[in-house]
Amino acid sequence: MSSPSSESSPSSESSPSSESSLNPDFIQHLNLFRPDKNGVKKLWLSDLSVDEEFESSDQFETLHWGENLFIYDFYNTSEYDFSENYTHDPCYYFRYDDNGELQENPPQNFKFLERGLHPSRSHRFIQGKFRDSNVEKKIFQILQICGKDVTELELNSIKNNDTFLSELFQYLPNLKSINMVYCNSRIDFYKKIETFCPHLNTVRFAECINDKAIQNLSYIPQIKELEVSSLSNLSEKTIDLIINNFNHLTKLAISYVKLSNQSAIKMSNSFPNLKKLHLTINSNSEQDILKIVEGCQNIESLVLDLCQKISTDFIDQVQKDNPRLNIVFYNY
Repeated sequence: MSSPSSESSPSSESSPSSESSLNPDFIQHLNLFRPDKNGVKKLWLSDLSVDEEFESSDQFETLHWGENLFIYDFYNTSEYDFSENYTHDPCYYFRYDDNGELQENPPQNFKFLERGLHPSRSHRFIQGKFRDSNVEKKIFQILQICGKDVTELELNSIKNNDTFLSELFQYLPNLKSINMVYCNSRIDFYKKIETFCPHLNTVRFAECINDKAIQNLSYIPQIKELEVSSLSNLSEKTIDLIINNFNHLTKLAISYVKLSNQSAIKMSNSFPNLKKLHLTINSNSEQDILKIVEGCQNIESLVLDLCQKISTDFIDQVQKDNPRLNIVFYNY
């Protein structure tokens, strides 16, 4: 996988202070965030206002760095026998000051540290007060240390934080997938994605989509998978923008939408490469769905979730007429 050119590297003007100012042991701790055996390395960034609950069976560490910043690292449990070497507590807590000096660590029965064993983690969740400039600076320091091989990113409730979003993507040159939930911005940071993330191919929006975002994303030709969800219902204009500007998609998932008859016809003629289609809370007729299936000749998977006007008899007939098509139908 090629790296971005020097022109796309973080500039000295926008880069945070050097990692050399941090305690080397803390840097080593941060660097345990590594891709799994499949090359996946996932990062979540979430505002402190969002409540997150982790399953009690999950093994993870909490790193509290200074004020208003928490890092949760989830272990690759397949690499290590937790039942033999760990206490029963699934969470281990470390407190570091602003310079990365350890202030508080787990009790002495935290055996893998005693023995110098450090299972790597491929999933890291960072929660912070994103309007705090010190928190933003620390996140950029983290990404400067271990962000270059992050492949998946989820942003949750990062709102009206233009400076942060405009600088974030320069530290993620190998990003392949982004999921944005309840985020918004007044600036066009999508141009940053196009410049700094040449491998991005999957984009998911939940409750943060608008027509301008769709239009700007269309300029990133390598996007192959698009998922869009909005409880306020997607407008006909937004649907038309997707149909007109993303003809190269292989997967499309849209929720809370009613396609007009005209849009259904346009969709059936606009996605020659579409293999997967997922419609949720959709009120289209059976004839509209049939037009799409017949028009998208390479479609392999169709998921219909809570589509009230679709009957099981219709699904059975479509499946019979299209044995190559895998149909999943949920109608609770």
